[in-house]
Amino acid sequence: METLMVDRVHSSLRLFMYRNAIFLCERLCAQFPSETNVQLLATCYLHNNQPYAAYHVLKGKKLPESRYLFATSCFRMNLLREAEEILCPVNEPNMEVPSGATGHYLLGVIYRCTGRISAAAEQFTQALTLDPLLWAAYEELCILGIAEDTDECFSESTALRLQQEHTSTSTLVKSNFANENRVLSSSVSASFGDIIPKQIKQLHANNITEVSGYPHTSIMPPPLFRNVHAYQNTISGDAPTKQKANGVSQPLRRKYMDEARLKKVSGRLFNSDAMPRRSQRLKDTTTNSNTSQIGGNGTDHLSADGRSFEQDRAERILLQDSKVALGIRELLGLFRTLGEGFRLSCLFKCQEALEVYRKLPESQFNTGWVLCQVGKAYFELVDYLEADHYFELAHRLSPCTLDGMDIYSTVLYHLNEEMRLSYLAQELISIDRLSPQAWCAVGNCFALRKDHETALKNFQRSVQLDSRFAYAHTLCGHEYSALEDYENSIKFYRCALQVDERHYNAWYGLGVVYLRQEKFEFAEHHFRRAFQINPRSSVLMCYLGMALHSLKRNEEALEMMEKAIAADKKNPLPKYQKSLILLGLMKYEEALDELERLKEIAPHESSMYALMGKIYKQLNILDKAVFCFGIALDLKPPAADLAIIKSAMEKVHLPDELMEDDL
Repeated sequence: METLMVDRVHSSLRLFMYRNAIFLCERLCAQFPSETNVQLLATCYLHNNQPYAAYHVLKGKKLPESRYLFATSCFRMNLLREAEEILCPVNEPNMEVPSGATGHYLLGVIYRCTGRISAAAEQFTQALTLDPLLWAAYEELCILGIAEDTDECFSESTALRLQQEHTSTSTLVKSNFANENRVLSSSVSASFGDIIPKQIKQLHANNITEVSGYPHTSIMPPPLFRNVHAYQNTISGDAPTKQKANGVSQPLRRKYMDEARLKKVSGRLFNSDAMPRRSQRLKDTTTNSNTSQIGGNGTDHLSADGRSFEQDRAERILLQDSKVALGIRELLGLFRTLGEGFRLSCLFKCQEALEVYRKLPESQFNTGWVLCQVGKAYFELVDYLEADHYFELAHRLSPCTLDGMDIYSTVLYHLNEEMRLSYLAQELISIDRLSPQAWCAVGNCFALRKDHETALKNFQRSVQLDSRFAYAHTLCGHEYSALEDYENSIKFYRCALQVDERHYNAWYGLGVVYLRQEKFEFAEHHFRRAFQINPRSSVLMCYLGMALHSLKRNEEALEMMEKAIAADKKNPLPKYQKSLILLGLMKYEEALDELERLKEIAPHESSMYALMGKIYKQLNILDKAVFCFGIALDLKPPAADLAIIKSAMEKVHLPDELMEDDL
């Protein structure tokens, strides 16, 4: 009964019938309250998204598997301290982490969520050592920015180790199976030895003949004497009477047959379709054979066929092992490429990451995950058109994949694609309205319309759905910053950093807030932290230069602007800021030259012409100054700049000291 119920529970889990699995497993635990069955019940609860129920039934259990399931329940309920204590008890420091690689991985995630980065990295490394194919552990190391090169992680030595583990596991399984067959055969032979010895010997001879002629497949031939009960019924009509008379042998036979079923021996061994054929051969042998036929010639034939069979079997094993070795190397090769691309992306070496991803075969490249990674790389390179192209491909190939769609919505936000962004948001909500990515897309849609309050509500909904989603916290900070609520803005940026210390967008947001509050030293600190994480971002270089300029460290600021321009020649902001710094250093000609180059990139930027007008005024070229101010007004600047430009234009003929507060 217990075996049947366990089998039905597993079947229900495989078929996603979780409520049925829970009902059956509760009956199972009531009838057979072992800890193994309680583990199965907890597994059913976790599948049905009921971690609190799993927590209740597992509390106080000590087996390793119970500890792992209990820790998983605690993690889902955000009881991180309790999960850590059950995985790694303080009073028992030498106790092993349960469930091997996955246990170390879970402990690493807990350490990362509680800000212990070095301890988390140690656990992820240990998990990857135990299971080199645990991609999630390598992914976490990449996110932390400390993953080792994939050539070392997925090396040839790793392939050899995996091959050896596979070979030893396969050998162990075959050995256990063979031992079971030998024990069962000898036991059953002994139990029937006193009943019909002649029939058993003859059956043995027929089975030997059958083995020697068994077809060459990857499945071993049936063990001897497994179906001896059926053979006895076929051979002798008196056998059933003897079985009833022998009260000791019948329970023994039932015991062995039950054990065979419990150990899930192949159903082929008990296939009734084969029995008439065996019985017919047995009948023919009984009629047509004699002692001499079973003797010399038959033995020689068996020996020759036996050697042939063993030789073929050895060849099949070698062929299978070579296929396994090839498969392991192919898989590790794929992991090397994917892992190296992801590692470089996390280090914000986006151009190198794109080159690695292009080495993938077409079948792997044209998948949702890879295309999203390519889109993210272009997003970090501020190439929004290419990012849009690859995100759109990813969404078309895998429309129900939500990972990365928050970044896609931000790409559409920067491209001012209001209609497409609105459609994407509606589509994501229809797929899964409980996903944080969907509500980020909705929030970006309202942010594009300058409806910051509604956008903020949607971003807060995203945070509510997943408090560990760092980007949602950052977007909330951006909206509070747009509403000039700097106190709440700082609060959400810090929440984002608690989730992910390497989330440079939050460091950047804090820097912008402090820059607006004229806390320039704080601004410089936060911009520098963001720059250390993403040292190739032209935007971060530019803002760090602005903070340095505000601190009157003009030479450092100028050097940073040069780096920003070199990093992205299409970015107009560092060119404009460099011109401002040169103006402050009274290098007017150099400032004008930089603005002329800027004009080629952004010919319709009103602030650029206003700055040119101010420089011409400093050079006392008044007609050009008036001309530049006029162009700036024609380009319809923002309302705040409009009054300043008009005032500067009216005072163009006044002395410089009367204009020093303008522009």
